Amino acid sequence: TYLVELEPRCSRWIQMTLDEFNDLQASLPDNDKIIHNGYDYELDDGTKMKEFHVDNHERLMEMANEKYTFGGTMSVRAPPNSRLVVIFGQDEAIFSENCSLPYQWVDPNGKRVMLPKSNGASTMISAFQSREYGFGMEITEVQMKEINAQRKDKHYTAEDGADEAALKVNGTTAKPQLTSSPFIQQLAFGGSVYWNSDHMILQVCDIMDCLKVIAPEHEYVFLFDHSSGHAKKRANGLDVKNMNVDWGGSAGMDMRTTNIEERDGYIGPYHEENNPWMVKVGQTLGHVYPKAGEEDSNVFVPPSPFNLTATAREEKEFDVEVDIPIEKRKERSKHKKELIAELMETETGRKVGITNLWKLKLPDLQEKARGVGIDIKITPTTKTKAGWRGRGIGLLAAAYARGWVDKENLKQYQSMKYDDDGNLVKKYSLQYLLGQCKDFQDEVTQLEFVCKMQGARAIITPKYHAELAGEGIEYTWGFLKSIYRRFPLAKKKGKANFEALLAKILSRDNITTNLVRKFSRRARAYMETYVALDMNEDKEMKDAPIPHRKIEQLKKVMKSHRAAIDFDKSFVLSFVAKDGFEPLLSVSSDRAKFIFRTFFFGASFVHHLHNATMSK
Repeated sequence: TYLVELEPRCSRWIQMTLDEFNDLQASLPDNDKIIHNGYDYELDDGTKMKEFHVDNHERLMEMANEKYTFGGTMSVRAPPNSRLVVIFGQDEAIFSENCSLPYQWVDPNGKRVMLPKSNGASTMISAFQSREYGFGMEITEVQMKEINAQRKDKHYTAEDGADEAALKVNGTTAKPQLTSSPFIQQLAFGGSVYWNSDHMILQVCDIMDCLKVIAPEHEYVFLFDHSSGHAKKRANGLDVKNMNVDWGGSAGMDMRTTNIEERDGYIGPYHEENNPWMVKVGQTLGHVYPKAGEEDSNVFVPPSPFNLTATAREEKEFDVEVDIPIEKRKERSKHKKELIAELMETETGRKVGITNLWKLKLPDLQEKARGVGIDIKITPTTKTKAGWRGRGIGLLAAAYARGWVDKENLKQYQSMKYDDDGNLVKKYSLQYLLGQCKDFQDEVTQLEFVCKMQGARAIITPKYHAELAGEGIEYTWGFLKSIYRRFPLAKKKGKANFEALLAKILSRDNITTNLVRKFSRRARAYMETYVALDMNEDKEMKDAPIPHRKIEQLKKVMKSHRAAIDFDKSFVLSFVAKDGFEPLLSVSSDRAKFIFRTFFFGASFVHHLHNATMSK
């Protein structure tokens, strides 16, 4: 998708006449010629032309940077009337107050300054970068005024999938006026405060508000790594893990409906066309038994649990309150829902508001309840015995409705069934059967849904491959952190110093657009290598640049969130040295000695896959 579908529409190409190419080749040293063939084509007047990706050679990138504002132009092979695609990469990083270099000076008496034991104050930074706009995005005062005018009196909405995130983060769905570029956001965190998927959703919405004003003519793609927050399922999405085997409980009660578009990929071998508990092709399938009077004629839901007798269906249809035996009655703390309901009946609670009450932790709610005389304990005398009305239909009924369940072997079905050897028995595993259906397979994450509703596209990069993520943003973090560590602790100590240094480190004067393009080029080289390996996986591997088994060993050994400083340390530090940040690594005085703690970088496993490239 990235290399074949998106890149031809990106500003990453340079065209020249054949004569210009020959002159360029002649000017290059013999050991540094352009080895890619490029793409040959002719203009209408017969002029012979060549097209190259700017990453094919360092000189091509330099020429494109000089010639084009965005460091390149669209490919001549892009589909006719294509809009320019701008790809932004995103990632988060933590900067800590006491983070420093892994070495220090020791005086002649062997004494040295004590290093802090803790990280000190920490800030999480979420940043977007692109080849076109660099690290973050500059927004002029005039542009910001227009952006805020467009946001005035607007809200994050349910249709955009952002309303709940706004309530959790801001306590309101109203869009605030922006005071700075949202492409780089900071969050001082600690305790229970941390950057999560809700912050990410709001940042994407804010960024798209800016892009719709600044450059509405382009199409936008966002690259995210495969973290838990980015890959989080939609709140009401199709998710087999959010379903119980049978009806009952709260699981699946908000699951959305789905269209049964065709037999292939939706309907199983046990489907009966005239069975009233089975959905037909072309119908919309619901996953919640509707409450009485709330039936929707446009949505098919099984009329009742198919595995109950007629008598049991009637007896278990509705919720009923039953007495708890006296000997089983126990005092318990009231739940948040109970406390909030009672607080909202008081003047104090109404002043705080239900939204802010829900944001409070249980101990804080209990304290407010005590303050207005509400007992925080309760001894229930009855309990609700749930009926199937208003409950999720469950995995079994959903699979049966599609024809994936053999009624003659009903007792064999489990959420996930394994044999005595631990092997999955697919035909009796409900999560597997439903999960293989096309609509479940195609379900997008919450972040993908939000981007789609904003008019953009989200791509989640593979797990365990930080080298592919975010347009090379892992290299940006490695570069910036390497610089940050070189400042003495005195420059970072205290909130004011820490924030001032962080602002200096994150400056676009420090991380230039040209440097971002080089980092993106590095990430793309890995992509090309993996594609080459994938193309050759069934062939003899001895001529491949890196054995496929080595890539898999890498994935297993480094199965964690890696930073560029871990897997490509020398490449990152080479730019730190070029920009004059290389520390003094030798000592001229006999009265001092240099202490280097190698454990700081851990296992430095540096692998270079960028030499293997593919001709475009």
